[in-house]
Amino acid sequence: MEKKILTVEQFCAISGLRKQTVYNTLNTNPAQLPPRRRILNSKGIYFLSSDVEEWLDNLPKHYGTKTNVPDESKKSPPKNPVGRPRKSVQIARQRAIPLVEQDA
Repeated sequence: MEKKILTVEQFCAISGLRKQTVYNTLNTNPAQLPPRRRILNSKGIYFLSSDVEEWLDNLPKHYGTKTNVPDESKKSPPKNPVGRPRKSVQIARQRAIPLVEQDA
């Protein structure tokens, strides 16, 4: 297998990740990405194509999908608003409920 050196932009095109995401992940948790390579007298970050292919093959199938999205059927009903209702809501409620006069 031929080993090519990939730039961050090329890695992003292959992996589907955004460039800033790659840089953030390299700083916070570099074990989530394939090993990065540095070339002498160069400021860039590079990846070997063989490392990238191996990393892609070992990714879980659900990687990058929204797994924490709640089902619409399990959604809780909306909560009542907290605090004093708006004046327009108070007036609408007063108009909807007829006043009952009490005989004294």
